[in-house]
Amino acid sequence: MFIVMGVLTVLATVIAYQYKPLRLVEKQLPDAVNYSDDLSVIR
Repeated sequence: MFIVMGVLTVLATVIAYQYKPLRLVEKQLPDAVNYSDDLSVIR
């Protein structure tokens, strides 16, 4: 059972990596808070 779950996890990871919008989500989505403009947020 553990071997099957491990293989499924590896397969899901490989398939998710092949999906380009998911792989590039860090570059495509803007930051929610821009800390360089508003230093009052950090306290």
